[in-house]
Amino acid sequence: MSSSYQKFSGVCAVLAGAAGLIYLALFISLRDPTALPPSLALLTVGLFGAAAIVGLYQRVRENDEGFALLGLVFGIAGALGAAVHAAFDLANNLNPPAADFGYANPVDPRGFLTFAVAGLGAIAISWLILRGGSFQRPVGYLGIVSGVLLVLLYIAYLVILDATNPVVLVLVLASGILQPVWYLWIGWALLQMKTRAPVKKTAARRR
Repeated sequence: MSSSYQKFSGVCAVLAGAAGLIYLALFISLRDPTALPPSLALLTVGLFGAAAIVGLYQRVRENDEGFALLGLVFGIAGALGAAVHAAFDLANNLNPPAADFGYANPVDPRGFLTFAVAGLGAIAISWLILRGGSFQRPVGYLGIVSGVLLVLLYIAYLVILDATNPVVLVLVLASGILQPVWYLWIGWALLQMKTRAPVKKTAARRR
């Protein structure tokens, strides 16, 4: 990874984590995730999170190229899915539709991309973090726990339609705190890491 992109992805991870905590605070205070402020915060999380995932991929791909690519695909899909979900709500806030609709979000039903796919991506990448030595092991454990919570949150939203249900609220609070903290920790780690100098290959002299 180039030093410039490593720093860029580290800053993006920090911004994604900060935006995630802001989203949680707005979600709790407004009790409406589709309102304008939470939508803007979630849009920010998705865009900055995608850049951070690429930086993570470049750091863990040497541990297992296949699983790293899988984590990258799932992570990018989850981050951009959250951004598209937020953009959908943002568009409806700025230009309300003529009639209300009572069905799940068509671009991200019950948070399939935002929660389930993003959670699977976090699990895959965090597992590779545990196998390598670039990050501290607690970062990998935290990523796995937050990923599992995101998957459980998707299942809860899919089965329990009441957003005020205690199970849903606990999962929202737990994942809403751990996922941003994971991003913040990763961002700090990426900003502290030193990039390895590229190996120069020289052609063998012909006799």
